[in-house]
Amino acid sequence: MSSYRLPNLKLLLLYATFIAEDDFLSRLVSSCPVLEDLKFKSLTNHVNITAITSTSLRRLCLHMHKCSDFDEDNTDFVLINTPNLEYLEYYDNLAKC
Repeated sequence: MSSYRLPNLKLLLLYATFIAEDDFLSRLVSSCPVLEDLKFKSLTNHVNITAITSTSLRRLCLHMHKCSDFDEDNTDFVLINTPNLEYLEYYDNLAKC
């Protein structure tokens, strides 16, 4: 499991081809204590839980696209705990699943 330490990062634009870990984004955001602006676009397959918790985050653009077949028992969810958020842009295809 990778670890990150980015204590001065305020802006992060991350376009990931494929994310396979539930806690990747959570660990990344928690390693950036002054992060104010996050734009994250990714394809997922095995990620069922996406959690973002940050008191410094002001802008969040989150584009999550699931690469799997129709699943009637879909239990995927996204948790966003950002009390100082001023702007949110969110897209996903979980409704299709």
